[in-house]
Amino acid sequence: PRFAISCSHEMLHAAGQFAAKHDLPVQTHIAENGSEIEAVRQLFPDRRDYLDVYEHYGLLTDKMILAHCIWLSDNEWQRVGDSGARVSHCPDSNFFLGSGQMDTRRPDALDIPWGLGTDVGGGRTFSLRKIVSSAYDTARITGSDISPEALLWRATTGGAQVLGYGERVGLVQPGFDADLIAIQLEKEHPTDLDQLINRHVFRHDAGPVAATFVRGRCLYARDKQR
Repeated sequence: PRFAISCSHEMLHAAGQFAAKHDLPVQTHIAENGSEIEAVRQLFPDRRDYLDVYEHYGLLTDKMILAHCIWLSDNEWQRVGDSGARVSHCPDSNFFLGSGQMDTRRPDALDIPWGLGTDVGGGRTFSLRKIVSSAYDTARITGSDISPEALLWRATTGGAQVLGYGERVGLVQPGFDADLIAIQLEKEHPTDLDQLINRHVFRHDAGPVAATFVRGRCLYARDKQR
């Protein structure tokens, strides 16, 4: 379901049944801005809050991924944690729409797994490197203490865990799929780890993608060589 506003009662009911029957993950949006929450209240007057719409139709499970979560109440956050659901933090969309920003301390306090998402329906880029940078800005605004290294983890290993693929992708080590990108840095490559991460995360004008690998196979290379 795109989000509750775009779904009929019948569609949400069918989605809950289909997901349960086939043991499928469910990804949707929730509580990105105030007008969205009010629209949900008008469309689903029998539900106590936004999250209850998904709960009512059996969609809130440990396989659910909820995008945004900016304006969830304390009670909704607690129920997300109790269900085992996960969160996709999409700061670029939140900035672009002027929706506010999710304080990452909220899921952290309840041990709710969260990763980074692009949400290009409202965001402006597919690049998780730019999303990491945007998430860093969010952390500064909300007073969260989070480092570029930790955000890079959320974009890779953390994201894989949120999607349920944490035992197969998201790490560079034996036994994991070699899904990698090669980044072209300046001629003088930094050897200091902090400098390397800072250039990778923040210097978007100086580090184009030189090659892309999926399961070890090169699918793109700027020089066309394989």
